[in-house]
Amino acid sequence: MERRQLEYFLAVVEHGGFTAAATALHVAQPSLSHAIRSLEREFGGRLFHRVAANPDKVKAWLGQDGR
Repeated sequence: MERRQLEYFLAVVEHGGFTAAATALHVAQPSLSHAIRSLEREFGGRLFHRVAANPDKVKAWLGQDGR
């Protein structure tokens, strides 16, 4: 895990979505999404629940096994 990935993860949680987090971090949203996908691959599962009606809004997984 890279420090940048952790910062991006925390920003998505704090701001409640990818676009708001990208804006706050002054990075492009696709770059942030790519970093989160890489982190998810490293952990072997999804870290966020993307809401279909508004994919920018997310909820962090709270389950012990990530589900």
